[in-house]
Amino acid sequence: MRLFEHPPWKRFTTIARPLFLSEARTKLIGGFVILAVLLLAVNGMNFLNSYVMRDFMTSLQQKQPHHFYLFGLALAGVFGLAAIGEAFQFYTEQRTGLFWREWLTHRLLDRYLAHRAKHRPTANPSVDNPDERISEDGKTFTTSSLSFLVLGLNSLLTLALFLGVLWSITPWLVLTAVLYSAAGTFGTILLGRRLVPLNNYQLRKEADFRFGLVGVRQHGESENGWDGTRNQLRDRFREVVENFRSIIRVTRNVGFFTREYNYLIQIIPALVVAPLYFHGHPFGIIAQAAMAFGQVVGAFSVIVTKYQEMSTLAAVVNRLGSMWEATEPAHEPDTSEGEHEREDERRIDRGAQERQSAESER
Repeated sequence: MRLFEHPPWKRFTTIARPLFLSEARTKLIGGFVILAVLLLAVNGMNFLNSYVMRDFMTSLQQKQPHHFYLFGLALAGVFGLAAIGEAFQFYTEQRTGLFWREWLTHRLLDRYLAHRAKHRPTANPSVDNPDERISEDGKTFTTSSLSFLVLGLNSLLTLALFLGVLWSITPWLVLTAVLYSAAGTFGTILLGRRLVPLNNYQLRKEADFRFGLVGVRQHGESENGWDGTRNQLRDRFREVVENFRSIIRVTRNVGFFTREYNYLIQIIPALVVAPLYFHGHPFGIIAQAAMAFGQVVGAFSVIVTKYQEMSTLAAVVNRLGSMWEATEPAHEPDTSEGEHEREDERRIDRGAQERQSAESER
């Protein structure tokens, strides 16, 4: 199975860049700025929480009721502020993603309808179901792209804040976090490398099946042709199911690895910091190390935790990018109206011949 004719990152840039060159870029950039400020605020709260949690657990270990309840109240307050920040962040992300989808959908429709572009995708075998690409793939492209952009920025802020926390406890925690994240990323890519082409194929086969169902509803079929139509739809659906079984198997293998990877995150920092506690450091340092270690490993392990979503986005970028290229005005073929009509007639004739062949076999 061929992976991609063009690298997904190149097609992603081709689709995303026009918005930043248009008059609508001010609103989108404004949304990005607000998201960055909210992410910084939330990460700042989490950074503060690590120290409050350390003193909270230490006061519990040292049996200091006054300090324990005082730090517990402070911890609840910081958590509350962080929750408010996260809610506003999610709201802003949704609004920004909706604006991006609206702009991109209008742009795709313009390209699809202008200069007879609606005829070219159907003539290109690599561009199937353009309606599905405009609606579903356009939605996935904008929401997932923005989600990963926010995730990447959040990871950078997390690393900037919490690497210092780990280093202040012991440099061994930093080294352990880096090596553990690298091992997890390598293992996930190795086990899940087939997901990208499988997801790309799945999107195409799902769209083919839906297109066949829509065709039955819109055009109908003669009574004698229902069996052939049913068999064709069943064949398409069988391809959907068989490919999805492959996706499930690969996802299962990745899941075995990532779940064990996430479980060990809770144990490793305690193993590294325990000698410090045995030599007189306060008990709260273990809680702070666990929290900071989880934040750093999570920031380093974006591929581990989001590999399925990333593979789906790569497949969507490939499908949307191929349509974008097919509707490029500069690539318009030198054909006349009559040639397009003759091509449509040939496709109709081939469909009729296939149905006659199916009936004769029965």
